[in-house]
Amino acid sequence: MADTSRNNDLTKKSLQAVAVFTVLRFLPSVISIILLPIYLNYLDVSEYGALTLLGLFGSFYAIIACLQLNISASITYFDHISNQEDRTDYVKSIMTGGVLISILTFIIFLLIGPFYFDVFLDDTAMPFYPYGTVVLVTFFIAQIHTLYFTILRNEYRLREFSYYSLSLVLLNATIQYYLIVTQGMGVLGALLGVLASKIIVSVVMFASQFKYIRISFTRSVIREALRVSIPFIPMVFINWFVTAGDKFFLAKFMSIDEVGRYAILINLILLAKTLLGTLVNAFRPMLFEQLGTADHDTKHRIQTAMTWYVKIALIILSGVILVGSNLHLITDDARYISVIPLFSIGTLMIIPAVLTELPVLTLMYKRRTGAISTYAVVSTIVLILLLIFFIPEFGLVGALYSVGCSNLINLLLLWIDDRKSMLVQLPVGKFLLIIMTGIVIVIGCQVIMQWSSLTLGWFGLIQFSLVLMFLVVISFDSLKEILPLTKSK
Repeated sequence: MADTSRNNDLTKKSLQAVAVFTVLRFLPSVISIILLPIYLNYLDVSEYGALTLLGLFGSFYAIIACLQLNISASITYFDHISNQEDRTDYVKSIMTGGVLISILTFIIFLLIGPFYFDVFLDDTAMPFYPYGTVVLVTFFIAQIHTLYFTILRNEYRLREFSYYSLSLVLLNATIQYYLIVTQGMGVLGALLGVLASKIIVSVVMFASQFKYIRISFTRSVIREALRVSIPFIPMVFINWFVTAGDKFFLAKFMSIDEVGRYAILINLILLAKTLLGTLVNAFRPMLFEQLGTADHDTKHRIQTAMTWYVKIALIILSGVILVGSNLHLITDDARYISVIPLFSIGTLMIIPAVLTELPVLTLMYKRRTGAISTYAVVSTIVLILLLIFFIPEFGLVGALYSVGCSNLINLLLLWIDDRKSMLVQLPVGKFLLIIMTGIVIVIGCQVIMQWSSLTLGWFGLIQFSLVLMFLVVISFDSLKEILPLTKSK
């Protein structure tokens, strides 16, 4: 009985943490939604395209900023929780090592930045100084935040995580609004707004968490962490290219205006992927804790949780179509409105990428990072070839099809590998039934819209309502299973 009570308490705590961390870690992405009307009304299409490309430049640097120690911390941390002294030493070492590594890589990129900045943004109106420099400083600080937030998530420190996350969102949105709207600083105002918010939060964070930073640290801890994190760098680069390659090649083969139009479409779609990735990251600590000693009941709970992930993914993707179909309520610029019909296609193309989160989780637990990277390389090569061929021929639609085909190949390779030694047998048939039913609903509504006089706005609302009804109907039984887990006995 004692073990049962403890497991129920752990499950309750884990589920609460999943909910809180999912909401809070997604908040930074909400800024792009909050500020979207401002961007569309105060930045023209080419400026929004330039802002997007500047973000690609910064995220490229972030790939090696701290050598992906944040990923390692989400895995190796659990090898150091047997006693308080070992855990404290691990946290201090990983934070100090992360800061020192980030400083070194920042200096390197600051020196070489002017030589490759034009690869991302060949625009003399926005030179490396100050635009590229501001971006590098911003992403340098962001890497330190990410590393520390990983520790907070591992330890379920909800209050601190909430404080920092909410502060970043409020400061970011407020300062950007002031600089863009009141001061009329355009793209530079947007960049400085993000930077200012991170600096303010960093000062508070450093002052309150100074105990975790020290010059001397345990080298064995850093070596252990780097052995796990460095193999992830190729995979992270590939993931970066998967999300950035379409915009990168659009800038090369077409105009910066087309990048701006495409960015409105794809950024809203990728918000759904970001939210779902946040959900997985919040769920990961509980999963990794339980996979090692997974009995029948634990495996059943994991299966239930992953089935719910697929359901949540479907309703979120349907919600993206709903928002995209009503983009005309945000702006009357015909250049932006013209991408509305592409939201359904774009959302369908991102489904395989959303589903890859599941096999990646178990492969990460088994430390099979090499396999993950290998399959990502294969799908990325396919993506590059398709982008080079399809974008000049089909434009924005070609970019979407290229991304969709690449995502599908990566998903198939991961699933085939994962099923060879799967720790928890996943109900793949149920997953496919849920996803395919959702796709049929969306396509059916679109066909009906073309035959009738329904507007795109009504199409978005109807398909979302039907998908929601479908999920509610099929979820009654699983709700009966999962609700008792949230109550301590």
